[in-house]
Amino acid sequence: YSFHPFMRTRLVQKKFSEDLGGWREIHERLEAYFSSLLPKTAIDESAFWADKNQQRNAREQIYHQLCSSGPKHLPEALNTFLNLLEFDPFLAAGWARTIRQAGTDTLNRGLYNWGQRILLGLLGLYQKSYTAANAMFTALSQYPGLEAGQAAVITRWSAEVHRYLHHYTESLELLDKSIANDSEDPILYALRGEVNRIRGDYEEAVNDFKHALQIKPDCAFSLSRRGEIYREMTLYEDAIKDLNQALELIPDAAGLLVLRADL
Repeated sequence: YSFHPFMRTRLVQKKFSEDLGGWREIHERLEAYFSSLLPKTAIDESAFWADKNQQRNAREQIYHQLCSSGPKHLPEALNTFLNLLEFDPFLAAGWARTIRQAGTDTLNRGLYNWGQRILLGLLGLYQKSYTAANAMFTALSQYPGLEAGQAAVITRWSAEVHRYLHHYTESLELLDKSIANDSEDPILYALRGEVNRIRGDYEEAVNDFKHALQIKPDCAFSLSRRGEIYREMTLYEDAIKDLNQALELIPDAAGLLVLRADL
């Protein structure tokens, strides 16, 4: 038997309002239980999040932590959200809903707003409402509780969002900043190359894709985009070479087959 969501929320909020001590005790015990189900030793992160039982246990753990002490555990919740965004946006959306639910159940407007903000930002990414996504990353960039490495993640995503919004100058500024901090990340060069390609700055774009391929020679994206640029520059032999290499990596890419056929 389960309650209708509306009734469940009202009953849970009533318990929270009338017996805060009992509320915290219940959630601390439940948090300890779900924590006991999580791995005690280091485990590959991909394997962990691929396990549906572990996904559930982790969401339950953070939910009960947020219910017992939201301000204390919100930094951990947002750091994990960003990790999941890199790994699987679908799981990140579930995590955002968990944060929002904890805010609803504890009548914590700040916690609810964070859950709602990141959920809407995620939806914005995949429904092409990039203004909402930009607002999410702007808010995350200003949050003081994130781990040091998350700044690079936020900057990279923000650069992508600005590109989708056709804010190319802002996108390039963010990517320049990221590359200055991490000159060995091929994704950053590929992303900057794509912005330069769209702007028609082919020389800079080719240089960026060349850097990306020096670090990661089997990057089909960089090969295909550089091949497309070479075609626009009428460097057909170079274009065919890049497109052939890209097709070796992704042989069923219809768009690449069409591009090569046009040469």
